[in-house]
Amino acid sequence: MATTSPVHEPADAGAVAVDESAVTASFDCEAAKEAPSARPGLCFAVRGRKRGLLFAFACIIFVSPDAVLTRTLRVAGDEPSIFACIAIKYTFAAAMQLVICGFVIGPRHMVSGLRAAPLHLLLAGCFQALVSWGFTVSFLETSAALALTFISLNPLWAALLGCVLLKERLPPRTVVALAAALGAVALVLAPSLVAGEQDEHTGEGGRVTHVGNALALATGLFLAGYLTAARWTAMRRPESCGQHAMTIGSLCAAVAGFIVALAADGPAAFDRPPAFYGYAALNGLSISAAYVSLGFAPKHARGAEISMVLLLEVVLGPIWMFLGYGDRPAVFTLVGGALLLLVLFLHELAALRGWLSDCSTSSRESTSADGPVLTETK
Repeated sequence: MATTSPVHEPADAGAVAVDESAVTASFDCEAAKEAPSARPGLCFAVRGRKRGLLFAFACIIFVSPDAVLTRTLRVAGDEPSIFACIAIKYTFAAAMQLVICGFVIGPRHMVSGLRAAPLHLLLAGCFQALVSWGFTVSFLETSAALALTFISLNPLWAALLGCVLLKERLPPRTVVALAAALGAVALVLAPSLVAGEQDEHTGEGGRVTHVGNALALATGLFLAGYLTAARWTAMRRPESCGQHAMTIGSLCAAVAGFIVALAADGPAAFDRPPAFYGYAALNGLSISAAYVSLGFAPKHARGAEISMVLLLEVVLGPIWMFLGYGDRPAVFTLVGGALLLLVLFLHELAALRGWLSDCSTSSRESTSADGPVLTETK
């Protein structure tokens, strides 16, 4: 696994160099493999996009138990403060991120990647620290289903920030998919917005508050900010190591948690049973694996596309909560989550059809440029 830049270096003077627009293009490269002289930059760009989305999927698999593990921290620790949970949880996460990155990337690349863009990575890390705080507080102050649904608005924010700040042009299919995703979120919120009722059943240690809902909404905006900052860093400083932003974010979240917890409750804030620290370590391992995966994704795919993959947590998170604590999402939440999955599937299906069409175009262009391919007949 490497964190090399998605920019393809030409093999000779006659090769076509790939500019920034080609890096962010979405085309398939199977035909280009057979005809390497035709549109070589697009081949590399698509391989990068697929890799970026695969990293995003890996992130979701690792991070989906976060809600149930965060609730377990509060239950096992005899109702510790939110700030103590954040401090211990992200201390473990930061330490494990460094270990995982050391094995996956290597110490030498970690050092050179930090030197390449320290201020860029610090900006992305600050957004990630806000995301870390927002996720934890949201999961403790409202139901996992509602929190993840509010957070799932981040594809809209990521698309807007990408268009305004990075000058990225979204394909029409992505614009339509974003609109449909917002419709699914509106469907989830319909009962509380229209009748002022919440049909969410929460188990032990759970509750639903307006503060938690508001923080979940803000967390989606922070997540979009991180993806945009990370994408900007990858485009401007491709030799940088994006995983450092995640580690910086975890460290900042942990330090802030320690400061607030000690100021509010003193050392007694961390006088907790051993089970509390055991679950914190498990939660830290889950988060660190997810963050390392997510650190690779912005190098290869647009923020809006990554955000759409992250919407899968809207479905997986409540499933974990139901298995662990018996939390039953409302019917509207289940229907809205299913609609989000359908939107994501149709979006990727449309992308696949676009790739196949461009493959055919590339193949025809290659044939016309090199002449017809003659086959031996017997």
